[in-house]
Amino acid sequence: MSSRLDSEPCVQKGQYMKKDHSISGKISFYASGIDSVRVSRPLNILNAMDQLEKYFSEINSEFSARIEYGRQLVADITSLPSPVSEELLTLIENDQESLRAMYQDMADNAGGVMGCCKPGETLYEELLQAMAVTKGLFDQQEALRWAIMEHNADVMPKGKATKLSSAEEVDAFFASL
Repeated sequence: MSSRLDSEPCVQKGQYMKKDHSISGKISFYASGIDSVRVSRPLNILNAMDQLEKYFSEINSEFSARIEYGRQLVADITSLPSPVSEELLTLIENDQESLRAMYQDMADNAGGVMGCCKPGETLYEELLQAMAVTKGLFDQQEALRWAIMEHNADVMPKGKATKLSSAEEVDAFFASL
């Protein structure tokens, strides 16, 4: 009884191997199916890995776009004639806290992700890229926060300068604050 399977290579334990066409080879092939099941992963694990890969891909895409957009913001801020709202600093700080938590979650789970991957799978590399782009966005936001604070200090109205020439005058000045 000859079939299409007699002439095709089969996969066993991740390696290609030609089947022996003798009855012994055929029975060995037939009875070795459990070996491939033992090395496979449950469907729920594979689905979770697919979802993680999509999640990391979305992070990489969205955060890379935000970084690209943010490159122009520092230049835009320095050209403004008036201060930037302090509420925007709070918005950036809140986003940074979310990024910090996201990065920490990815770092805490990196070992588990790496342990789930088999050679040739890219999930772990996607995770590392997501961590790098998350850190890059956080760092850019920190630079933007500082640019806003420096800009605001530069454009805010300046108070009248007071010349202090003695220790008593310095103490009195600080006491008045």
